[in-house]
Amino acid sequence: MHSNTPMGRIGITPTRSSRITAQEALRLASFCLLSSSVFCAAASNLSAAEVVFGESATSTGWNTLGVATSGPAQQVATFTDTTTSSKGPIIFELSIDAPNTIKAAEGDLKIKGGSGGSRIDSGTDWSTDADDEWVLLTLNISGAGAQDLASLSFGGISLLTANRYDEVEFSDGSTSHTENWPDTGFLTYASGSPLETLTPLSLNNVGNLGDGSWQLKLTARDFLYNGSVQQTTEFRIAQVKLNYEPKRLSDVIGVAHAGAKYYVSDTDSTLTSVDSLNEGAEQIKRLGSSVMKVFMGKNYEAKNYVWNMSWPATPVNSLVELAQTTHFSDLFSRPGIHTFVIDAHSFKVGKGAVKWKDGMTSSEVQLVETEIYDLVVHLRNTYSDKTFILQNWEGDNAYSGYGEVDDSIAELGMIAWFNARQDAIDDAKAATPNSTTKVWGAIEFNWLPQPYYPDAKVHYIIDTVIPSTYADLYSLSSWSTGKNNGNEDNIFAMFEYMDSKCPDSAAFGSDNLYLGEFGAAENQITDTDGSAFATALEREHAQVGASARQVEQALLAGARYILFWCVYDNEEKGTYAFSYPTEAENDDLKGLWLVRPDGTFPEVYDYFSRILSTSVDDYIGVYEIEHQGLEEVSVGDSVVKESNAAASAGSLCQLEADAAYTDHMIFGINVPEAGTYDVEVSYKTAPDAGVFRLFISGTGVGDSVDCYSSSERFVTSMVVQSQTFTSAGVKNFKFRSIPKNANSSGFNLYIDSVRLIKQ
Repeated sequence: MHSNTPMGRIGITPTRSSRITAQEALRLASFCLLSSSVFCAAASNLSAAEVVFGESATSTGWNTLGVATSGPAQQVATFTDTTTSSKGPIIFELSIDAPNTIKAAEGDLKIKGGSGGSRIDSGTDWSTDADDEWVLLTLNISGAGAQDLASLSFGGISLLTANRYDEVEFSDGSTSHTENWPDTGFLTYASGSPLETLTPLSLNNVGNLGDGSWQLKLTARDFLYNGSVQQTTEFRIAQVKLNYEPKRLSDVIGVAHAGAKYYVSDTDSTLTSVDSLNEGAEQIKRLGSSVMKVFMGKNYEAKNYVWNMSWPATPVNSLVELAQTTHFSDLFSRPGIHTFVIDAHSFKVGKGAVKWKDGMTSSEVQLVETEIYDLVVHLRNTYSDKTFILQNWEGDNAYSGYGEVDDSIAELGMIAWFNARQDAIDDAKAATPNSTTKVWGAIEFNWLPQPYYPDAKVHYIIDTVIPSTYADLYSLSSWSTGKNNGNEDNIFAMFEYMDSKCPDSAAFGSDNLYLGEFGAAENQITDTDGSAFATALEREHAQVGASARQVEQALLAGARYILFWCVYDNEEKGTYAFSYPTEAENDDLKGLWLVRPDGTFPEVYDYFSRILSTSVDDYIGVYEIEHQGLEEVSVGDSVVKESNAAASAGSLCQLEADAAYTDHMIFGINVPEAGTYDVEVSYKTAPDAGVFRLFISGTGVGDSVDCYSSSERFVTSMVVQSQTFTSAGVKNFKFRSIPKNANSSGFNLYIDSVRLIKQ
């Protein structure tokens, strides 16, 4: 994609000292790595914070509410708070529904059980005969940025007194929970003290919430004995605090693990897992991710997981039986991995009882639905607060992989097969309403029409099948974007095409796309023109660069999940033929890995480990300079990659300049879509730093930036506001040295990152 640029793509390793002269830049091609944290304008990102409703939270507070003292339930207040994430607004609307509510003199909302003229306490059964008063708080969460939320909890609710029969209830429409006070004694809370135990909303709940609502019900329940009220409870609600934080990359970026041709726990004493499946999970958790992709199906023993496995002597015959094996039950119970994307290949499909390519009969539909239904019921009844995404394996390969088919029949069969899987998931969820585990259905395809897959076959299920389906999520397994440098810049446009073909879902609306597979093979990746790299180090740099840029583009496109292939490589290189139980070695495989057979870690591992603690909001729109294509360096000068813990990715680019006006470095940054952007630059100041001016596509923009200071520090500044790009694509960002501060001892430039903030 960048073959016309004179310098090709050059990046800089984060762990090795690298010096690149202009002459070397002509020879090298693709050196890359992306970054971790982001320096962004406060107005443009969502940070961990809290929304406060009630007294002192707004100009109205509780004091001006029209509060009923008797009669039917009455809506008494609605407050709205809006904040902005990278995806747009997040709107929090709190509604209060409170029958028989009394407004306290100090302005709190107070509800008192079993007193006043409306009291109807009688009988001896406290659960049915008491006149329980309650307050129902309904939180509606909406807006384009709602998917950026990682966690949310109610707090800051004050109580006056409470007894052992008081309850706190919450639900989200599919789950419910009741919090009871201790069975003995009475609890007394000082007015204004927070209810510390009230944190019912969890990571997985909110992480899967698009537009939706939560309800929290506080009940003042009387303690009756022989028809008499023994204890009356009063709730005083001074304010309601909603603590929230943005979604983190650790909940978005995951790693696949299947078909490994080796394992490393025999040489790595830090790994405690005894079987291959869980060894991969331990590696993913150690990396810092909470998302894992695994494969379940007929090949569980012969192909997918072979090392140190003790499978049942009697063959497994269904997905639920496989989930019940020790290996998978241990995996799904592991702490730290919250989301499992499962390629759930039915034992009844393919070479089994169901062959959708010749159409689907009603009995075949029933076989598919039963197997998926049983698996979902098992997952929801067995595990708490987990997320499972059940998808197929690459739909285009499945469609075209078994010889010629009658398209008019096969298309309808595939549609029926996909929809039967989704129907089974929906039915199983309806049958398990109290589960806190989420299960979603997904459809994966792996070809898109030209120009994205110019060498693919002519049949594309995204055009012929996908529009007639209704899955929760849709996945792209992308292997046209990581084979040689430059193709990764197609990801954003590919997601736009997917968005035009994939139906919205009830669960996620139009934000229902993810990158199901991507990566780059360290031992086989080529340069932008298809030529081989000269050294292993150059291939390593190219692998991390291509991977990082795919992540960058997928995040900009709004991918809900981004799944790297793979923990351990599963593909042979050249004439090598894997034969169990002999483990493959580094040079035997293509290099699709986070950990090599010898236990060493390529730079792509370092890249992921650095960024996973960053929020999605903070990472979107950031281009780490050391990962972009270095298109040109002024003659006689060099670019050095400097490791620095204070830099956003642990490193930055230094232009070793010795003059003003002529010295410069140019990077190619892929602008995903035309529009107007603000441009921020993060840089390091230093005693030997010079002054730079930014040129975009040959035109000087903004003011000059003086990088001199008596001590080193990192600065982020808005270099230019309202920069308009009339087209998408790679644009040249030139950092040119100009006359320096008189106090500086040099002209060096230390550039960390560029952020584009779309207006």
